[in-house]
Amino acid sequence: MVRDWSEEGLEERNSCYSRVIKGLEERFPEKEERHDVSVLVPGAGLARLAWEFMNKGFSTVANEYDLSMISVANFMLNGKLKEKEISIFPYISERLNCWTFEDRLREILIPDVNMNTDIALTRKNTFGFAMGDFMTSFEESDVFDAVVSVFFLDTAKNPIDYMRIIHRILKPGGIWLNFGPLLYHFADMPESAMECI
Repeated sequence: MVRDWSEEGLEERNSCYSRVIKGLEERFPEKEERHDVSVLVPGAGLARLAWEFMNKGFSTVANEYDLSMISVANFMLNGKLKEKEISIFPYISERLNCWTFEDRLREILIPDVNMNTDIALTRKNTFGFAMGDFMTSFEESDVFDAVVSVFFLDTAKNPIDYMRIIHRILKPGGIWLNFGPLLYHFADMPESAMECI
């Protein structure tokens, strides 16, 4: 919540989101034509990046499998929240990086933007949520003009599997923008000893 939907998360968001946003804007500079550009954001999490693309005029699909992430994203996107309407206390149970008890009681206000607008009435582009595992959510080929992944490839046991799907679902001439490591989550998983097999 802090990273995606608060002022405090702006610097962290900009360090990765701004790069892929800029890349997509450079590839599709005509703002009036962006509603015809279909963008997939796999591993969308709380959907801030997908929301940013939608705000830039792209027709966007967010893909996420985690029900808690989907629920929060749905609330943020459809709750028509005013800027800084909700107080959260995300550090209340943290012990790391909190030097004083007051650090743990730090209030964060979300969202950092006014969600209380009906963008659908003023734009031609669309926004959707594809709920489910990326590996099984997209059966058709040549669907998207762009796939934008941020810290997503490292969630695969084998990133090549994700790359094959991305290649298949991209339209001819489509673009894939990625930010993040190729392998992280599973890099240090202990292998089973032969005795256990």
